[in-house]
Amino acid sequence: MTLRGRLTAAFLAVVLGPVLLGAFLVGSAVVAVDRSRSAERLAVAAAAVRTSVDALCQQLRAAADAVALTAETARPGAADQVVSRGLAAAVQVTDATGRVTYTTPGAPTTPWWDCTAAPTGGGPVRALSARVDLRDPAGVALGTVAAAWQVDAALVARLAAVTGAAVDLLDDPAGPADATAVTDRPRPATAPDRVTEVDGRYLRRVGPAPGQPLPLLLSVPSDRPTGLY
Repeated sequence: MTLRGRLTAAFLAVVLGPVLLGAFLVGSAVVAVDRSRSAERLAVAAAAVRTSVDALCQQLRAAADAVALTAETARPGAADQVVSRGLAAAVQVTDATGRVTYTTPGAPTTPWWDCTAAPTGGGPVRALSARVDLRDPAGVALGTVAAAWQVDAALVARLAAVTGAAVDLLDDPAGPADATAVTDRPRPATAPDRVTEVDGRYLRRVGPAPGQPLPLLLSVPSDRPTGLY
């Protein structure tokens, strides 16, 4: 190699080497900051989802209590009134044997997922419910009252508005995390409460779990500039 070639190579190594290394370090820092901020946004969104679902379950429990406290002959009317006031989408009364004695018209298809337990079966979640026991003055079980709220695209949209993140309802609470959402958008597998990045979005699955039985997938877009490196 000529002297001129050696000088050129040395110049490139001395000047371009640090520049390239610095560019890589800056790019890595931008990626790390973007992931950290997105993870924080998803953590806030997950907390908001849990709070919203808990508030809905408390509302359903209060509605079921109101029906349970009425006299047996007045329960159908009380159940209809709870639904007409928008406190629940449906109310169902059962006796001590589990036989349904009354269900308000237009009730969502059963089974209804109980707010206090994680779903154990397959299939989509159609409704959330809160259940209270019916007992006589001696404490003998007489049956149950369940108040339910339909789980549909409208509820998912409400959760998205509260959280500030995109929210998808997975179609099988007991299935893998890559199940197709109700929005017909396939989502990649992700473990509960773990943040992953796919196609320029950060994802975090929330539930199902006791107290939050909805299998939800939250996502936010990446703020990282395109073509960064």
